[in-house]
Amino acid sequence: MPKRHFCIALPQGLDASVAKSVLLEVREASLADAPSTLLASKKLSDINLLPNETIEIDLEYPSPESQQTLIVRVHISKEGSEKIKTGDLLTTSFIQIPAASDNEVVDVPVSII
Repeated sequence: MPKRHFCIALPQGLDASVAKSVLLEVREASLADAPSTLLASKKLSDINLLPNETIEIDLEYPSPESQQTLIVRVHISKEGSEKIKTGDLLTTSFIQIPAASDNEVVDVPVSII
């Protein structure tokens, strides 16, 4: 199973606080007009959030087939809710995981909702 190092980049305008949950997911998103499929996830709790800082997470996930497109999704909740709420941080763009060697860093910017 591949293992990647994900570096979640927190935005400049963020107020210093603590997130009750940081959820990083690796999803398969090859099919157009179909929901992505969850392949692996990791959840952290009680993480300090500081502007322009990073949260680093290592995650193993199943090896993709040659035609699969893997993406990363991040949801940071200050309240610990699974639902997206105002003030949460999310990936707001398509971030594809490149096919490469283990432990290659994948940068993941998030935005304040």
